[in-house]
Amino acid sequence: MSDITGWDFWRFCFRLDLREKVRGVDYFRFYEFPTFYRKMELATASSVLDLGCGHSLFPLFCAYKNPELRYTTLDIDPVAVAWQKRMKERLSPLPNLKLLEGDSTKMDFEENTFDRVVNLGSIEHIPDQGDLSTAAEMGRVCRPGGLLVFSIPYSYEGCEQDTTDHWEGFERRYDDAMLDERIVKPSGCQEVTRTYFGEPGFSFSEKWYPLPFPVKLPFRHFLPFASRRWLKTMSSEERQKSCGVQVVLRKPES
Repeated sequence: MSDITGWDFWRFCFRLDLREKVRGVDYFRFYEFPTFYRKMELATASSVLDLGCGHSLFPLFCAYKNPELRYTTLDIDPVAVAWQKRMKERLSPLPNLKLLEGDSTKMDFEENTFDRVVNLGSIEHIPDQGDLSTAAEMGRVCRPGGLLVFSIPYSYEGCEQDTTDHWEGFERRYDDAMLDERIVKPSGCQEVTRTYFGEPGFSFSEKWYPLPFPVKLPFRHFLPFASRRWLKTMSSEERQKSCGVQVVLRKPES
């Protein structure tokens, strides 16, 4: 399934409810979903723990496409968990998907439980030292040799409690030092890759996200084309202009 693209996620929306059919796939997620999916290396995994997935179609897609994979989600928001359960019913039976309510900073799972432990765009919303606790817990429940995969907002100079423009509601955007100290180090895992992405030219996101929802609604299904046009993988030398980073860590065998 390494050939998965953003269009696969876009088409998957139409298996869900009317809200998802109308909403489609977000500008950033059209890039993030397939790149994140590939970094998970699911062909060599039998179990996944997905933290803070909220109202994302990503875990539903992964479980649907990989029926042999035991896929577990954990979210602190009961409304989000209820939504995931409703969407699971639409894809029924989907017996390999387990949807749980809980706190990622103090999980009840035993050590060395999952082959993959992933966090796609949620750890930056956890207040105070919650991201450090979550990273440590992710490392604890991951099996030796398994992978931790993150997709995280990035700022070359770092930023905490960002309330500017479309970043409102974020506790932080990470620079490289913050990634090292708040994600890699507390996880106890070894870094495999760090991949930056962003808008090296025109910043479509700065124009799009501040618009009122009624204005954006008729154009949401054009977002995949905008994402393909302006969102790019960027080298470490170009990271001054990056707005996101995907990090893969591996838990040592011993």
